[in-house]
Amino acid sequence: MGLRSLLAAICILAGFKFVVRLMPITHLTSGRALKVNYLASRAWTRGLDPYDHAVVTRIWIDAGGTAATAPDRARTPSVYPPTALVLYSPLAMAPWSLASVIWCGLSMAALATLLICVHSLAGIRWLEAKSLCLIAGTLALEPVSNTVQVGQTSILVSALAAASIVYGLNDRRCASGVLEGLGIALKPQLALAFAAPFVLTRRGKICVATAITIVALAWIALSRFASPAQCIASWLASLHFAFDPGRENDPRRLVETARQMGKGWARSPIDLMEFVNLQYPLSTFIDNRLLVEALTWGTTLVLVVPALRSLVRCPTDITLLHCVSLLAVLDLLFFYHRSYDAVVLVFPMAWALSPIVPRSQSWPVLLTLALFSVPLDGVLLALDKLSFIPAWLSSGPVWRSFVLPCQAWALLIIASWLAYCLARSEAKASRGHYDTRQTITCNGTADF
Repeated sequence: MGLRSLLAAICILAGFKFVVRLMPITHLTSGRALKVNYLASRAWTRGLDPYDHAVVTRIWIDAGGTAATAPDRARTPSVYPPTALVLYSPLAMAPWSLASVIWCGLSMAALATLLICVHSLAGIRWLEAKSLCLIAGTLALEPVSNTVQVGQTSILVSALAAASIVYGLNDRRCASGVLEGLGIALKPQLALAFAAPFVLTRRGKICVATAITIVALAWIALSRFASPAQCIASWLASLHFAFDPGRENDPRRLVETARQMGKGWARSPIDLMEFVNLQYPLSTFIDNRLLVEALTWGTTLVLVVPALRSLVRCPTDITLLHCVSLLAVLDLLFFYHRSYDAVVLVFPMAWALSPIVPRSQSWPVLLTLALFSVPLDGVLLALDKLSFIPAWLSSGPVWRSFVLPCQAWALLIIASWLAYCLARSEAKASRGHYDTRQTITCNGTADF
């Protein structure tokens, strides 16, 4: 069996894993995250408050649902901005059973688009060895299957961002800006990082198109209400409900819950392995929210410097992907994110598999990314049930500080390595050691 045949077989196995992780099929039709945003958008189309839990529940029951299957109070109201509800509105017009199927199909189409775009950005030819590795690696990523399973927007936002960059490289600036604007309007905390290349490379038309798209969607969203200020106030109130100290998404609450559960961590009412932002592991050492935020800010600012320095020089294709990869990982560390948002790790995976990137730079990224292909919660739960994990370990500080938030630490390792490699490349470039295979000047057709 040749290498390509072996890799094709691995692709099939990765696809099989992807399908298995979506089972049972009822997960796709329940889509807890999708249901909340679907109902919030349905409320918006009727001029009702989309951030009122009672309104959302009533709409669900009026549509034929039951109180038992209504969105959980802990997961409502939606924290998505009003602009996202506009984008959800075509879906909200359909019955829930049909809307969930349409969303699943849209997620699959977005995944295909994402793969097409990162192939282009990394300079990987389709169905060659590295292409098969990229396809298999993407399908094997747990965040990808989790996003489809719960009905999240991460794949769609990543695809919009990737397509926006590709359009920008091909000088289709208006389309590029519109796509980026749609991504920011849908999920700003994930899409904002991908706007940085356009700003830093002074791509005015793209930035203007992005801004116009967001403003237009905001105007449409607010025009449905007699009092736009009340709508904004309701949205901000939902953010406070979700992220204020002591709420479910507060890192210190996660740490306290893990400490209280001890060796019974698997029965925790909060998924203690789902959060990937840096504030979570830092809070296991520091019981001071301001200090944790300061350390997160400082770490992010230090690691982002190589990307900022590279982007102002109008980078080449592979350097651009390198910068985007670093920004995407830092975005996961800096903002509140759950593991499904780590779909953006497809960008550093594509960079590491690019034929231009030396193996000495790529293998640490690929090795660390392998952690995100393992269903960690399921594996650890199985080991715990088989008594392979001693109680002194699962109830101790090492478990709380390093095992449960291991994905956040892995992201920090990837970000640090990407920043180091980019800084080295910048240092070589400043000494005039340019690689002619990678250099495309800002005056060329591939000017970004």
